[in-house]
Amino acid sequence: MIQPGMLIVDTKRCIACKRCMTECAVAHSKSRDLASAMQETPRPEPRVWVKEVGAFAAPYQCRHCDTPPCVPACPNTALAKDAENGPVVLNLDACAAAGKCVKKCPFFGIQMNMAGDKAVKCDLCITRLEAGGIPACAEACPTDAIVYKRFEDLSDEEKAFRSGRPGAALVRRTNIRYWVDAAKCIACRKCAMVCPAEAIEGAKKTPHKVLQDKCVTCGACFLNCPKDAILALDPEKFDEVAQAEALSPAPPPAAEAEPEPAPAQEPAPEPAPEPEPEPEPEPAPEPEPVPAPEPEPEPPKPTVSKKQRRIERKIKRKAKKGKGQGS
Repeated sequence: MIQPGMLIVDTKRCIACKRCMTECAVAHSKSRDLASAMQETPRPEPRVWVKEVGAFAAPYQCRHCDTPPCVPACPNTALAKDAENGPVVLNLDACAAAGKCVKKCPFFGIQMNMAGDKAVKCDLCITRLEAGGIPACAEACPTDAIVYKRFEDLSDEEKAFRSGRPGAALVRRTNIRYWVDAAKCIACRKCAMVCPAEAIEGAKKTPHKVLQDKCVTCGACFLNCPKDAILALDPEKFDEVAQAEALSPAPPPAAEAEPEPAPAQEPAPEPAPEPEPEPEPEPAPEPEPVPAPEPEPEPPKPTVSKKQRRIERKIKRKAKKGKGQGS
């Protein structure tokens, strides 16, 4: 007979050793033995995930809510709430890897497996509970960061974890608060896009702010901030930071420095006006050159016919012969 209960997480005790992940994978293997489980195909996967950013770490797993938002989101009814014992159970045979349950869970309690063809989530190690034991992660944790408690042993504040209503102020990790460091925030709005409770406020190009009355402390904004601008604080430190920011006035906008006026100088005496130079006389225009008279064309020589030239040559030859005889 199972005695219903729930896992309580104390994030301040978590040292990120990830032993809970190892023992969870072994508990869901075929052999239930660490050495043999590492040789199995497919390799068994954990149902709890330790997320860490900087010095902060915390285990995330299904909270088995009273009104789980993942159950109605599944299109194949692979998720169901066990009314008698309390856990939210996943039927792997009916899972079609739609991934809608992963998006609806506000506590990072459901993830897709390494192959991407099935969803994986905590089942509270039902087989161990039936045998009178406790979940493997709670048994393995060396610092008691994960503790399993029966419902009759829960305090009122611990029972608030089971409501599972995104936006409810009571559904929060009791010893953690999230705060935005305005100096680091680049207003990328990634925190607002992953917040299931719409607890992030801020306009474009303006540092964002976590609305504490809406925050469910799921840690989605903290784990998705690319600049580590969201701080994970314990309540005492959170109160100090909140009071300091409330008391510190907003810095006034930097005004542009006005140029200093130049020192007054005595006016320099005006120089005496120089006499204007007399205009030079304009040179007389040069006379235009008279064009030379064109030479008169020579009269054309009379043309002599060929016959007349032969006669003249004969006369010249005869005259030469006569001179030679007379001498």
